[in-house]
Amino acid sequence: EITARLPYIVRYNVLSMETSSELFVYPDVAKGGMANLAGTGLYGLEVSYLNHSCRPNVSRYCIGDVMFFVTNRAIKAGEELCFSYIEHEVLCENAKKRSMLLDMDFELQDDDDENDANGKDDEGPAKKKARVAKKLPSTSKHDKKNNDDSDSDDDDDDADIEENYPMIDAELQREIMAMPPNERMPLLDEFLQQPFDPEKDYQCDKYQLRILKAITLDGLGKFDKALVEWETALEFAIKNYPTVDETIVALMVQAALCAQNCYGNKCSKKAKRHAKKALKMHDTLFGGGTKRFLKRYEKEFACSLRPIPLVTTLKHVRELFGE
Repeated sequence: EITARLPYIVRYNVLSMETSSELFVYPDVAKGGMANLAGTGLYGLEVSYLNHSCRPNVSRYCIGDVMFFVTNRAIKAGEELCFSYIEHEVLCENAKKRSMLLDMDFELQDDDDENDANGKDDEGPAKKKARVAKKLPSTSKHDKKNNDDSDSDDDDDDADIEENYPMIDAELQREIMAMPPNERMPLLDEFLQQPFDPEKDYQCDKYQLRILKAITLDGLGKFDKALVEWETALEFAIKNYPTVDETIVALMVQAALCAQNCYGNKCSKKAKRHAKKALKMHDTLFGGGTKRFLKRYEKEFACSLRPIPLVTTLKHVRELFGE
């Protein structure tokens, strides 16, 4: 009996573990990259008893294989504790999309429509990736028209499968960021200018593209334009993530550092405001005040995200976040 049950026990109870997954800098890819900070674990009954919610009142964070469950808002007496089984960035999507992403035989309902007909994807995420190049603007419209008729049915099937999932995944992000910045910018702009189809497209794709564009503009030294993108991404996160969330902290940190490189008193005030909010939210989540914050973000601050000397960046860190 246990032989038959074990695959289901693992499937429904296994959890991913990512240390400081919101940070924009990780160890050298050649030495393992994110693999050194990520894994999968099967935890005990206490964790298994936590249900999914698209409005979670609990968030989970990891340091190695140690997992923390932290409330992200005030909890009423007797209220059930729930966390999200899917990434917070997709919680704003409709029930059908969220159900597909869960891929665990769950069917969710939209909050404003209890009669919503929710779809499931029997194929699962293994078939989500028809070649990512088919999503590139340069190939999605013109090149597809020139495909042989014999390939058209397969292409349509692949496209239908992929349209059910976010386009901007880790693989595509790596491909985009591997391009030279001056080639990357037109591609990002073309992506962002594509019409949004609420039935097929995901809001989080635009959000991820904004972050990539902000990083690219920062790297080109175009800090004023980069700040607009950081703050646009931050607005999305504040609107759609739980009230207190580590990703919001990370975006506030980058917005603060970017603003500190812009000219003018207005930008200086923005930098300090973002920094103050980042420190406060980080302390709410992890405690330890400024000392723990600086230790957790030590490598983040040393990242050469912007074309300025490290000594200048560290000076900005001291000015914004303290010693």
